[in-house]
Amino acid sequence: MDRQLDTLMGRQPVAEKETPPAKEDYPVLEPYVPLALLFLRATGVMRYPAMGGPPLGLDWVQVGELARQTGMETPLGEWAVDTLEAMSQAACKVLADKAEREAAKKDKH
Repeated sequence: MDRQLDTLMGRQPVAEKETPPAKEDYPVLEPYVPLALLFLRATGVMRYPAMGGPPLGLDWVQVGELARQTGMETPLGEWAVDTLEAMSQAACKVLADKAEREAAKKDKH
């Protein structure tokens, strides 16, 4: 499209830059991909306090069912559980901090 516009406007076409070669994948991260996808699905089944607020952690019964339904080896191994728990705790901390900031903003107004 740009070349057609340049031709119609009487401009000299700009030389196209060569695209750099694709970088290699990072194979060290490959074991995390299935867990990351499982975690993204599991964010919908996190445990919340009864009176509302940021999530407390993963609902492990539902995580196990999600893992089974997505074809992961079940029961989840110790490494998978530890990794998912670390992801969950990091997400819960971020969401709790966000809730505190929003509560502080409401108190100021």
